[in-house]
Amino acid sequence: NSNKQRIYIASNKSNEKMEITLPKNKEKSSWHICLNSSIFDNIDLSIKDYIEKDYILNPQSLAIFTEVYDG
Repeated sequence: NSNKQRIYIASNKSNEKMEITLPKNKEKSSWHICLNSSIFDNIDLSIKDYIEKDYILNPQSLAIFTEVYDG
């Protein structure tokens, strides 16, 4: 079913920053970050920052992305 929303969860348990590559988007959609556990000053699940393709995870952090339909 093409109406299902996809999520992507990335975890970095190391003490170094780590670059991840998000999966290819469906047509007319983009990845947005919902939560980054290394950013404590403004955790707000309503903020949806657009992510192009690659993302840097800080050490000892978790990030959750959602695929949003843009069409």
